Parts: sequence; structure tokens; C-alpha cells
Amino acid sequence: TCQPCPPLWRGVLQLLLVAVLFVVLMFGLFKADRLRTTEHHHAATVFDQIASKLKILIGFAQVMAGVLSALAYVPWPPSLLYVGRWLKIVELNAVDMSNPSCFSTRLRMNELEKIVVSIIGQTVLLLCIVLYYVLRYCVVSFCWKRF
Repeated sequence: TCQPCPPLWRGVLQLLLVAVLFVVLMFGLFKADRLRTTEHHHAATVFDQIASKLKILIGFAQVMAGVLSALAYVPWPPSLLYVGRWLKIVELNAVDMSNPSCFSTRLRMNELEKIVVSIIGQTVLLLCIVLYYVLRYCVVSFCWKRF
């Protein structure tokens, strides 16, 4: 089913909010790792405790949104469908959050192209996470041991 396009400002705002959230989470993760490394203890920081609970909450919401969208033919109660629309936001699927065809008609995609874009996006995100851990290892191994 095709969703009506939101206003352009809302699509851009959604993508910016996701990007800012990602940067804030990466900064918090780096800061927590730095505190843990410099103080030589393995106690969980406040960021670790919040992040672990947030991962569980987001995982549950993503699974629920996936079940509701995969089983769209089931006559769900209206209240559950309403909750499902809000859970779609937490699903963090950038292609669904701001459909590229809403920005330009040249960017209209069929389902196969949406899957390819989604896989490429997840691969880029995974590479960013690997890059973070490689950089963290290099900083901890080489830079901080010199001081």
C-alpha cells in the first residue's frame, strides 16, 4: 500500500532526527568506553544501563511492527492497528520513514529496489559500527598507553 507523502519539511526533519540520535548514541558509547578504559573498572556506566533497557524496548517495538506489517491480512482490532502505526516509527526503516519518491518523482522505487536500498543502508550502518570499534581499539591500544 502506498502511503501519502508527508510535507517535505517533515521528511527532512525525520531523517535529521535519526541522524542526530545516531550521533548522540555513538558519542555516549564512546564517552562510556573512555570512562571505563581510563578508570580501569568494568562497572556498567549510566549510559550502559540506559542503552541496555532501550535496546530491549526498541527490539520489542520492531518485532511488533514487523509482525503487524507482515500479517496485514489479519483483521487486527483498530486499537492495535493504531499502536502499530506508532511502532512503525520505532522500526527505523529509512525507506519507509521518508519515502524517496516524496522528495522527487525520479526516486520512485519498486519493492525490489526498496529491499536493495535497505540492505545497502544496513551494510553501511554495520560498517560504521565496525569502524567505530576499530578506531576505539587503535586509540586504546596505541594512544592512551603512551601517556
